[in-house]
Amino acid sequence: MRLLAGAEDYGLGPCAKLLAIAGALAGLGVELDFLGKGIAAELARRSQLFGRVLPLASASVLAALEVDGVLAVMEPSVAAWGFDRGLPVFTVDSLYPNWRWTAEQQSEVLRVLPDFRGARKLDRLLGQLAAWPRHLRFFAAHAMADLCLVQRWDRAERGDPGEAQLRLRPVPAIVELGRLREQPREGLLISLSGMVNLHGSARRRAAYQDLIEALLAGLLQGPATLTSAKMLRSRLPVQVRSFAHAEMLAQLNAVACVLAPPGLTSLLECAAYGAPLLLLPEQHRGHVRNMDGLAGLLGGQDRRAELFPEALLAPCSARTRGWFGRRLALEDVQRGLVRGRWPDVLRGLRGRLKQGLMGIAEGGGPALAAAQRRALEAALGGFNGAEVCAQAIIAHLRGQR
Repeated sequence: MRLLAGAEDYGLGPCAKLLAIAGALAGLGVELDFLGKGIAAELARRSQLFGRVLPLASASVLAALEVDGVLAVMEPSVAAWGFDRGLPVFTVDSLYPNWRWTAEQQSEVLRVLPDFRGARKLDRLLGQLAAWPRHLRFFAAHAMADLCLVQRWDRAERGDPGEAQLRLRPVPAIVELGRLREQPREGLLISLSGMVNLHGSARRRAAYQDLIEALLAGLLQGPATLTSAKMLRSRLPVQVRSFAHAEMLAQLNAVACVLAPPGLTSLLECAAYGAPLLLLPEQHRGHVRNMDGLAGLLGGQDRRAELFPEALLAPCSARTRGWFGRRLALEDVQRGLVRGRWPDVLRGLRGRLKQGLMGIAEGGGPALAAAQRRALEAALGGFNGAEVCAQAIIAHLRGQR
């Protein structure tokens, strides 16, 4: 059994989900090829889970490719390739509740797509996808799918009209658990791995780097590593590394604490691997939505702040709450903090990080990590979503034979 798989080139999250599911599928005897670009293709290549790593533009290779189905993790173009061939399509989505579309847009997608199934008109189908807004393209991918595997978050279903036409299956948190080990913990890991995303222009990355360095200056004690695919130098007293996903998981086994912005993958992997997590400021507005979802999942913002010590921008003052309701670019907010525009806010953020780091230094890390794991495990139904996805895909394919 062989699948063509792909993940959106958007930070670490989509590809981390794919690698977790690919590992589970490989353990069940499934062979995989990868179709994609950018950081997703690089992570796929370094994982050694895929027979071939193909660029999206490789038309001649794709035309001759023989597979039993397609697995698309938040990458509509890969779903479209399988749909155009009339193959079974499986989609995976870790942010399904966050997407925005209207009932009218859903109706248009559901009206247009049937004409493309098995039609061998891939260029026209990709053109149609490109004409729709980004969020609507995710709905289109799910509408093309034989099975939509949706990671639980604050909710796994939306209740909008078009959802009834999707073959949704909620699954637990999707985390690769095969590298989980018990070992001594030491040092800090500052993870900015998600900086490579659609929001991540060089200017925005620089603004965020400046803010993180201003917040952490003078607060780091002992060994610390900073990991980011794009940051090559840092003024902080850290070792800068770029980890493959397997190497990143090995780090989560070994470090005493992780500091990271509130990306969903960071939240779930740290909890599953027992690495206490302190939250850095939001890099982009998707992180704000993640934190709203986390508060809903855990029973409110107070409970979220108790379990996940944070230096978030959105809730820290009435002034910052206003930033997220206007068209003030987030990198301008970050740059303004560094340049002294809101010194009280910067002091408050530094104070909360200092308090969190002191708690870790005083031996509170294991208890914090255990509390974070228990809360997310209970709310999400566990961390074995990769295995659940793999088994569902194989069961569906075998049922068609």
